[in-house]
Amino acid sequence: MNAPTNHLLVIDTPIGIVFNSRDDAWEFYKDYAKNNGFSVCRSTTRHDEHDNVKEQGFCCTRGGYNVDDSGGLHNIFWCDSTSRSDYACFNDVIAFDTTYKGNIYGWPLMPIVGVNHHNQTIVFGVAILADETANTFEWVLREFLEAMGKKPLVSVVTDGDRAMQRAIKTVFPLARHRLCSWHLSRNATANIGDKSFISAFSRCMSSWWTIEEFDREWRSVVQHFNVEDHPWVVKKD
Repeated sequence: MNAPTNHLLVIDTPIGIVFNSRDDAWEFYKDYAKNNGFSVCRSTTRHDEHDNVKEQGFCCTRGGYNVDDSGGLHNIFWCDSTSRSDYACFNDVIAFDTTYKGNIYGWPLMPIVGVNHHNQTIVFGVAILADETANTFEWVLREFLEAMGKKPLVSVVTDGDRAMQRAIKTVFPLARHRLCSWHLSRNATANIGDKSFISAFSRCMSSWWTIEEFDREWRSVVQHFNVEDHPWVVKKD
């Protein structure tokens, strides 16, 4: 339902401004976005029986891109205002990897995600990369940090990519970095291969134990399967 013209229209903004109309809000947001380094567009939906398009609000986006020596698109990062708002509340742990390469260009797609208080996955940003070098990952993470108001992340979960690990140490030196359980299980399968060991290993990862309880159980598993001297088990990095 359209608001009567003699009523004030309250737009849900982070700074609580009240506008007389959507057009006034639109003009303000165009200038605000330009001055703060992100873009803004009208979001619309088909609304009535005559298939007329009715304006529903605004969509704010922010990001950056790299080009190669020939001027062609090289890397791109994108997020929106919802992503930034979610990150401000739920930046305790983020996760990302580049294992998905299903786009038509065959380039790595890098979603950066977290979890909210309903245990739902939320998207903080997305990048499409031309390569998976440390320099490229550093560029993405710096763009991400800038887009999120330079608020550093607390913990990050990724795969075992060495270039990614180096980039995280450079851009977020204080963040706690851990490998995700899926990649750990895959590594255990590739290095040990015993299904019974994989089951015991998974139980150690997923159980709610204290540090002392975990150490005790892990030593028991290692001794039971006689892998105390296996290079993958004793590896520290």
